[in-house]
Amino acid sequence: MLLLFPHQNFPGQFKHLAPALARQGHTVVAMTMQKTEARLWQGVRLVPYAASRGTSPTVHPWVSDFETKIIRAEACFRAARELRAQGFVPEAIIAHPGWWGFSTARGWWRRCVRFWMTPRRASAWARTPAPLPRHTMT
Repeated sequence: MLLLFPHQNFPGQFKHLAPALARQGHTVVAMTMQKTEARLWQGVRLVPYAASRGTSPTVHPWVSDFETKIIRAEACFRAARELRAQGFVPEAIIAHPGWWGFSTARGWWRRCVRFWMTPRRASAWARTPAPLPRHTMT
């Protein structure tokens, strides 16, 4: 199975899961903002990306964190678009729900399964362009 882990600080909470899946024979790719020369980590292909800019110095303090997250999500989206242009089509995207880069995943590859972990349960939605059920968005 071809798996994608988009995470700005990969491996993060996936430091055991991603390599374990790679050891089982899955093709595992991770998108990360970590600055690294390595392109392979414990069997996981690393795809680094970077934000094109930082938070605006004049943005209102109440929204500065939101702006930072949107800038990072946009950078992740652009990197995902490049992967897609190279023919990369994952069968599943595994991500943390609190990370904004994943929030753009709905438009990356519409034909794959998205899967993410929450503290209490795992959630997934199948190969459909329909919106997520409201209860899984918390």
